[in-house]
Amino acid sequence: MRKAKSKKKKKSELDELIDFLPEEFRNTWERMPDDMKEYFVKAAEESKTPEEFISRIMVGCCPQCGSPETISCEEVEEIEDPTVGICKTCGLLWCLECQAPIEDEEECLHWDICRKCEKSKDLKADCGEVASECEKVKKWFEAKSIEVTGSICSWCGKKIPEDEVRFVFGAKIKNMPQELKDKCGRFFIPFGKSQKKIGVIVPLPSWKIKKHNCDIIFVACSRDCVGTIGDYFESEGLSSEFVFDLF
Repeated sequence: MRKAKSKKKKKSELDELIDFLPEEFRNTWERMPDDMKEYFVKAAEESKTPEEFISRIMVGCCPQCGSPETISCEEVEEIEDPTVGICKTCGLLWCLECQAPIEDEEECLHWDICRKCEKSKDLKADCGEVASECEKVKKWFEAKSIEVTGSICSWCGKKIPEDEVRFVFGAKIKNMPQELKDKCGRFFIPFGKSQKKIGVIVPLPSWKIKKHNCDIIFVACSRDCVGTIGDYFESEGLSSEFVFDLF
């Protein structure tokens, strides 16, 4: 009697895309929480090519405008730095290690903090701690985030001139997005079922805003944008409380 040939299970499109990622990433895939896997599935569905998928995962969306059209600067002429990301939509350069914008500097200023740090380092001057989790870098980024994010409206993305009034308020979030958990700094990510991208600042526990029990901070260019943010978060069931007297 002839044995039936076993059929090989066809790889899903996501599995094929994951094969393009570094080995260390592939090894951790099975151990990832479901919400993180859902994020990767969504990224795979929205990516037109394997290269775009890799960019979404390894670089992420632009922290300024939220565009997924981003790449690492490893092969960008005159930059050639894999720790720097660039947005093809708005042109933002930012550090992939700590998420801080890079303006006129040749490198992210957090590297200067690393060089002066007295922690023991290996031959490559690496202490082994991720920059975004380093307390010294977090404190530096705290000030930079307020400075930079304070000039961009959380809702409409308008750049707010220094001489114009801006509205700063906070909110307690019922379900913190996965992208913001255990993070601090400036982010532009989708919220709610409608996936509207909104700019927020996630404060460090040491910030005095924490006494108001706020998880995130918004900056708005007008009272209309303040109201629209409030209406959106309430309609999406995202916030239990808004706080306007922060500072």
